Amino acid sequence: MTYNSKTILYVTYDGLTDPVSQSQVLPYLENLSQSGIKYHILSFEKKEKLAANEDKIWEKIETNNWIWYPETYTKYPAVLSTIYDIDKGKEKIKKILKYNPDISALHVRSYISMMMAFPIAKRFNIPIIFDMRGFWADERVDGHIWSLNNPIYRAVYKYFKKKEKLWITNSDIIVVLTDVAKNYLINNFKVDPNNVYVIPCAADFNLFDPSRIKLNQEIDSNNLLYFGSAENWYLFDEMFAFYDVYRNFFPRSKFTLILHSKNNAILEKLNKYGWQDEVTIIYNIPREAMPEYINMATHIVFFLKNSFTRIATSPIKFAETLAMGKPVITNKGIGDLDVVEMDNCGIVIDDFNIEQYNYACQRLKNATFDSQEIRNKALQKYDLELLCEKYKEIYDKFH
Repeated sequence: MTYNSKTILYVTYDGLTDPVSQSQVLPYLENLSQSGIKYHILSFEKKEKLAANEDKIWEKIETNNWIWYPETYTKYPAVLSTIYDIDKGKEKIKKILKYNPDISALHVRSYISMMMAFPIAKRFNIPIIFDMRGFWADERVDGHIWSLNNPIYRAVYKYFKKKEKLWITNSDIIVVLTDVAKNYLINNFKVDPNNVYVIPCAADFNLFDPSRIKLNQEIDSNNLLYFGSAENWYLFDEMFAFYDVYRNFFPRSKFTLILHSKNNAILEKLNKYGWQDEVTIIYNIPREAMPEYINMATHIVFFLKNSFTRIATSPIKFAETLAMGKPVITNKGIGDLDVVEMDNCGIVIDDFNIEQYNYACQRLKNATFDSQEIRNKALQKYDLELLCEKYKEIYDKFH
């Protein structure tokens, strides 16, 4: 590992105690810190999550010699609370930069953080890395969080789309999750390809390692598994319709759903089927236990709304599934996942209908998947060590 003595201010509107930071922020920062990079971290913490996890976070802070500035996340009232937090963030960033002139660059995660950091970075003439993840404003609309029929949300959406163009065309470096998103930025915003880096969501290959799992019993059924969010973007009607076909191709089937939260609408969708006893729903499994559940699955399925924002999507569950050597069933148009079938890592459906489900299940039944080969291919693209090298390459651009 090369040594790098840069000092970076990392700004995230997610809390370090949030689940997304546990899997997609802290592992990166810990890895990069081992190569000598020093971090100041500004985050916005939810009080209840902070109360439950603060000791663990402080332990990481001390171990890695980070300087942490935890601000309180304000939830209500909608919109105004976020404006309040943005103002707090701006003031905090100004103070951090004023008293730490050795900071080489601002590494900013997603849009709300850019609202705080971008004007300050330009005022201080300090490089800024826009780790944009996806098209956040459009994701809010797709997920039914913002309705464009509401004049307030419509105005907020238009405002963020203007800011998005400003940030994309004026940031020193942009980080996206997919090659498809990179090409979109190059074609639509005329950005320099050398300034856009593709860094997909990583998997922890030490945790998600099938060789570490001890099976207590032989698995004699075909277990289809979905795990993750119970809200917004994932298509449960379509996944249940797929399972209705899947169970005819694979005898002794069951469908397991591991969800972050309860959603009564999902239970209602099940009512029209006569095989509810084949479905098991489990809630709030700790991340450390997930490898064991994935290992018990035959196939993993997830269907997402096929909309514009999906070009920038890199599902964490996808990388973790491949790390466990399991094949995936998904739909086309999800980031860079269309190559899944060519890579012999799963099946991609073109549309949500019975004909496509039958065709997919037939291909699935005829396919021979090699668990180690799936894991090896995932290592080439989603390994944390590999992706951290890209961040070091970015940091090396700044003095």
